[in-house]
Amino acid sequence: MRKAVPVLIVAVTVLTMILGIGAFAVHRATHATPKFYEQALARDPASQKQSSEEFLQQATALVSDVEQNERWQIVFTAEQINGWLAVDVPENLPDVIPPEVRDPRVAIQPGEATIACRLKTDKIDAVVSFSCDVFVSAPNEIALRFRRASLGSLRVPISRVLAPVGQAAAKLDLQLVWRQQAGDPVAVITLNDPKAESRRNVELEAIELGEGELLIAGRKRHLHDFTRTKWKKSPAIVAQKAGESAALPAAKTSRH
Repeated sequence: MRKAVPVLIVAVTVLTMILGIGAFAVHRATHATPKFYEQALARDPASQKQSSEEFLQQATALVSDVEQNERWQIVFTAEQINGWLAVDVPENLPDVIPPEVRDPRVAIQPGEATIACRLKTDKIDAVVSFSCDVFVSAPNEIALRFRRASLGSLRVPISRVLAPVGQAAAKLDLQLVWRQQAGDPVAVITLNDPKAESRRNVELEAIELGEGELLIAGRKRHLHDFTRTKWKKSPAIVAQKAGESAALPAAKTSRH
């Protein structure tokens, strides 16, 4: 029995050290910050304001192009988007972002966008990031295919970051439904009703993610185009099975 006591003490000490090291590693991992996010937050206010103004100028020019031209396209850089998120959104669209989400920023590379923000709640104060592909799944439908999510540098289930997407869509009065593609959740946002009784309408044709930039292209669509074209969903996107629907967040839905 006496020989067992030192062994027990050593075992408890080693176990305590292991748990302490593990807790420290988890703490460090959850408080890690993506490099692009650190760089985006470090930009000086004057630079952010200039980028925000460039974004708004581009958006204004887009409205003019849509009204005057049969076909149009525009490119936003990640810097312009981040400047807009840093300056204009807090000032003019404060209710769009949930209060627990702070300082959202984006990085763009070919085929993938990464969004990061600080999530601050009673239980969490860390940087959350997720990566997604953005594309046009059908005329005037934007699809966001969510691939992975992280809390700091720790991977977390992607379902944990989907609720704010539905909340933001509801605040913007966007029509959103959840679907799946190869097991990944896909948020499908309908910009307008293709059956709308209008002589002219806007058709979004393409969204492309390039190196540090986002390209958006489309054209005017006339009423006779709607009567001649049968609208179909992308065959790559399949409806979420009823038995799996609980894994996705509730969101505002529409006719689909």
